[in-house]
Amino acid sequence: MKQFILENKRILIVTALAILAGILIGFSIAISYSENEVQETGASIGKCIAPNADIRAELTFTRCEHRIQIALDPEPYVGLNQKELASRHPGAIISKFEPEKIVFTKHVTGVCGSHYLMELQEDGKIVVRHFDETLLDMKDAVTIGMPASTLEPLLVSELEDGVVFSSMNEVNAYLENAES
Repeated sequence: MKQFILENKRILIVTALAILAGILIGFSIAISYSENEVQETGASIGKCIAPNADIRAELTFTRCEHRIQIALDPEPYVGLNQKELASRHPGAIISKFEPEKIVFTKHVTGVCGSHYLMELQEDGKIVVRHFDETLLDMKDAVTIGMPASTLEPLLVSELEDGVVFSSMNEVNAYLENAES
C-alpha cells in the first residue's frame, strides 16, 4: 500500500485538490444562492404598505376616455407587499411602491363615475352599469325589464356595443324613445 501511494503520489495529490476545489466551489455557490434568496424575499416582505400610506389609483376609462386619479383608503391595504397589492387589482400596473406612497394605473373597460353605460348582455338582459370606486371596476346599477326582442334591430345593435349616457335622465329618455 505504501508503495502504491509513493508511485501515485502526484495523481493522489491532484485528485485530492480537485475534490477540495469542488467542495469549495459548491459551498460558495450555495452561500451566494441563499444570499440572493434572502435579498429577494426581504425586498418583497420588507416593503409593506404603511397605515398612513398615500395610495393613488390612476384610472383610464375605455368608453368615455376620461382619466381620473382616486386616493384610496390605506386601511384595507396595510401590511400588503407589492405582489399582494397587484393580486387585489388584476391588470393594474404599479408604477411606485414605497411603504408611504403607492401609485398604480389601471384601464377600466367601461365609463367613469360621471357616466352610465347601457349594454345588452349575452343573456338578453339590458343593464345600466356604473363605475364603483370601492371595487375600482364597473358594477351593474340597474337591470331594465324591457326584453331586447321588443326593440328595433338598430337599437339592439347599439346596445350590443354599449351606449354611454351622462345621467340617468338621459337613460330614461333613451328608453322612452325605444318604447315608442
